[in-house]
Amino acid sequence: MTLKRVSNADGKGWLMVRFSDGKTYPQLPQFLHVENTKTEGGRDYFKIIEGPQKGREASVKRKDNDGSYLDEDAPSLSTA
Repeated sequence: MTLKRVSNADGKGWLMVRFSDGKTYPQLPQFLHVENTKTEGGRDYFKIIEGPQKGREASVKRKDNDGSYLDEDAPSLSTA
């Protein structure tokens, strides 16, 4: 299992996922910490480890280039 962060999938800071109960709402915010549990059948499966949805399991379809919407890197902060 690997600690990851939700990426900015829609350009507005949100990622639509499928929860283990089949629901797709609410969307998850960018930078939310999740624990990646497996990659299988073109989807990344994970457990949410912070925020209001903490403890829920969900999955997200992988990108067309087989990339992931779950980032390993912490966001970089720029200084003004």
